[in-house]
Amino acid sequence: MKSPTRLGPKPSPAARPDGESPGARDALDSVTARVLQLIQERRLDPGGRLPSERELALVLRVSRPALRESLATLEAMRMIVRRPNSGIYLAERDSPPSFESVVLRSDLGLPLDREMVVSSAEVRQLLEVHAVELACHRRSDADLSALRAVLAQTRTCLREGNSIIDLDGAFHLGIVAATRNAVFVQIVHAFYRLSRPRRETYFLRPRALPPLVPGARGNPGRDRRPGLRGGQAPHAAPHRGRHAPGDSRRRRLIRLPGA
Repeated sequence: MKSPTRLGPKPSPAARPDGESPGARDALDSVTARVLQLIQERRLDPGGRLPSERELALVLRVSRPALRESLATLEAMRMIVRRPNSGIYLAERDSPPSFESVVLRSDLGLPLDREMVVSSAEVRQLLEVHAVELACHRRSDADLSALRAVLAQTRTCLREGNSIIDLDGAFHLGIVAATRNAVFVQIVHAFYRLSRPRRETYFLRPRALPPLVPGARGNPGRDRRPGLRGGQAPHAAPHRGRHAPGDSRRRRLIRLPGA
């Protein structure tokens, strides 16, 4: 099997908006992953106290500056609370972590709670159905051309036995982009980051995949194009709902790595 096809060149490390080098990002992610693993291994309850900063640095064998940066990231995501002259604590039950913290765990390759995976799939389905409705009213000819190009590349990948994971994401995110709502794009993009480990396994053998829409094998998105072309939300949304993860596909996804 050939390697997965990617859309365009990978972003240049030098192009990061915050000026952070890829090496620095990887180092921070490594420390953060180790902090989260320690929390999991010690089975700390919400509100539970973590070891002191000094103890954490020794146990994890990391520098204090690197640890502080990692803790600042976790605090910004409401996963921990640092109290002056008291210590470091997990967030209380009545102060749940941000959704970005769940995405972070997925990015770092850490296991996710099964219920979280199921719940995120349900929310993503709701968001995508509404995205189609908005896209029908706001899309441009350029949006349609971009989606057609993705579908053409998808057919080629399926014929060649390549993974279509990046094209799958490009198609769905392309529909969301056609809503002209930047916040919508950011939110749905986070869901796709969250589901990537499971989708990578799901698309590992593209020729063995069941059709997501009856009769649409190898042609994802076919049933939604008439509605998008004509700006008819009632025609597109029902098809979009059928394409979104149903019970059988969702059960398969939550059993894959990362769930």
